[in-house]
Amino acid sequence: LPLSRSGEVFTAVADYYNRVQESDETNNEKSITVTAAMPALDLRLSLDKNTYTVGETVTVTVELNRGAYVYLVELDPDGKAVLIFPNYQHPDPRLPAGTTRLRVEAADPAGNEALYGFAADTAIPYFPTRFGNYFPVLDPDGEGFLDRVRSWLGTHLPSSSWDEEVSRFQVVRPAANRPPVASFSYSPTSPRVGETVRFDASASHDPDGRIVQYIWDFGDGASGTGKITSHTYSRAGTYTVRLTVRDDDGATDTRSATLTVSAAPGPGPQPPAGMPALDEPGIYVWGDAQDHWHITVASAGAWSGTRKFSVKIEATGRINVVSVSSGAPRPRVSGTNLTWEGSVGSGWHDLSFDLQGTLMQLTLYLDTDGDGVVKPPSRIAKKIVYIVHKCKSHPPGNPFVIGAPRGMSVVLPSQNFRIGICMGTFPHGTYVWWEIEYREQHGACL
Repeated sequence: LPLSRSGEVFTAVADYYNRVQESDETNNEKSITVTAAMPALDLRLSLDKNTYTVGETVTVTVELNRGAYVYLVELDPDGKAVLIFPNYQHPDPRLPAGTTRLRVEAADPAGNEALYGFAADTAIPYFPTRFGNYFPVLDPDGEGFLDRVRSWLGTHLPSSSWDEEVSRFQVVRPAANRPPVASFSYSPTSPRVGETVRFDASASHDPDGRIVQYIWDFGDGASGTGKITSHTYSRAGTYTVRLTVRDDDGATDTRSATLTVSAAPGPGPQPPAGMPALDEPGIYVWGDAQDHWHITVASAGAWSGTRKFSVKIEATGRINVVSVSSGAPRPRVSGTNLTWEGSVGSGWHDLSFDLQGTLMQLTLYLDTDGDGVVKPPSRIAKKIVYIVHKCKSHPPGNPFVIGAPRGMSVVLPSQNFRIGICMGTFPHGTYVWWEIEYREQHGACL
């Protein structure tokens, strides 16, 4: 309608929210009300991830261009409509303009899900205002419930006064825990009464986590803990040792092994005639009055357990008349080759033999440092071997060669035999010989 009978122009200014009244003070027949147009309500809904494991925190981000009533509805894999917001802890559905973050926990059932958000300028009557639990089920027929909400909004509110948004995601169950695997070793493998046995479970593992506990049953009523432990048996017999490991999810596994403990050794054997003084741990090469060769493996009194040794002889003639001291392991002899392996505890083991040839190469190893490796480092390999002939000396290397003097058909310990090394494959390599000079001064060998 025109504002006056005469033509005139006026301007009304309204801000974003407020209403402004304008009147013509001199020629006015009609007052009008000008209302500012409001932008349509805008809801943005997002999640921090696309996939969640049951029990994992879900962060929901809600963005509004103005304050509104907000309702978040989860459509779960079974088709139920579950109210996520508002809830028991946050019963007020009103959220301010800007960004709001909500945190909930992913729960069963697992599967594909959707989070629907509704924002409106007024409360929506389909949602509860009181809460008996955190997340009530609104309707088993979730799609039908959502359609009813949309129908009410479309009927009772203009399109600019409400908005809908959806974010889809997946909930998965955590993988089932895989149990740990127990495994262990022990040394020595043939312990004696009073000897310390070391048990090592380092080979145990957990395929999807870590082992947090090691429990030992030594079979004699004693127990222990830890990845590596030790035990001493007071009686000879056969024992079943059990190891149980537990992982960080509580699963366990048990492994067992049978261990035989033998009686402590009695008095050692009588040394053969002519045996030199075994004043250092090592391997001694010497000969007796009957011209038998001897190889004696000697331990140290301070050793707490047994140590491995290995003796290998390769010769150009047959090895025969082989014998060992009482309690020593038996060697393997095959014509011109001999292998003697085992462990030495307190005391010594002796091997004697005759050689029908002019050359023999000896490879002599002893675990003097107790690391479980029979072959010592190369820098000390020759220092653990002692050749006793008039006096005691180390060979030039390990392996080394003992050869008959020139013109002799066999090599005997009573001869002034040669000592050297074979450069290449024995016996076809090149030989380097060392001349050993024995001088006596003040009753000692130099």
